[in-house]
Amino acid sequence: MNKVFFQQIISIHQKAAGCRLSDEFFQETGPDLDELAKKFRTNRIQTLFLANVFAMNLENRNVDFRKLMQYLGIGPLEMLAYLDDFEFLAKKNYVIRKGSRSTATLDVINNVYQINTPLVETILDNKNTQGKINDIFDLLHHIDQWTKQKRKLEINAEFMLEQTGMLIEKHAGFKLIRTLMKYQPGHRDLILWLILIWRALNGLKSLDLDDALDILFDDQASKVRYLQSLFAGKNPLTESNLVQLKKISFPGHTIQLALTKKMSGIIKKCGFTLMDDHLTGKNTKEN
Repeated sequence: MNKVFFQQIISIHQKAAGCRLSDEFFQETGPDLDELAKKFRTNRIQTLFLANVFAMNLENRNVDFRKLMQYLGIGPLEMLAYLDDFEFLAKKNYVIRKGSRSTATLDVINNVYQINTPLVETILDNKNTQGKINDIFDLLHHIDQWTKQKRKLEINAEFMLEQTGMLIEKHAGFKLIRTLMKYQPGHRDLILWLILIWRALNGLKSLDLDDALDILFDDQASKVRYLQSLFAGKNPLTESNLVQLKKISFPGHTIQLALTKKMSGIIKKCGFTLMDDHLTGKNTKEN
């Protein structure tokens, strides 16, 4: 982990002991809290909780609401006022909730929380160790690696979308990207599209719908909203008949996403050849 950020986290944790969330505490730790908050896109309170859970986990201490309350030196009613901030960290996968997934107050208080170390370290280091991008195949591979990290909960959807968005913007000149952007997809639509294309290039005809939603979103409500847009044909991919929903019979995988014949034709114009309903690279260079 980045040494500077690590020291900031430890410093915040040490100064937080018995701080009672006083104005003096926030004045003293404000610069460190604000710098970390920019990395995590959190507010000061959320950043304070995150830093303390991280540091207490390093000390092999389980963290629950009561222990954190005692450490900060505040009472139950004051701590409950920040319940939504603590749940925000769980929703974003910064902390992993061990116990009931209910958001009822009593359940949240009794749960034990553990820092999502791979996610936190990835955000703080912000390193792309996946190699240089020379062509469209490298780009698709990089995006695939980011989405795999999301599925493993090593990163959250927000960070995955941010990183893939920067990659796509940097390589927007690739013919495949230029072609897809003509359909004005949202960023999540584009990522889903590119995942399906990459899978097709690797001989996989479809993607489980639940897996796709897990990649694109962190919370269930957002998944359902996106699902509704697909079912209603109001999503750019299904509306333009570029991606189709396919129902299959074996248990646990009832709905799959797949590219349509129309999409296959578009991909062929971008330099790929369709063989046996799979896509393989015809040219390794794009204009």
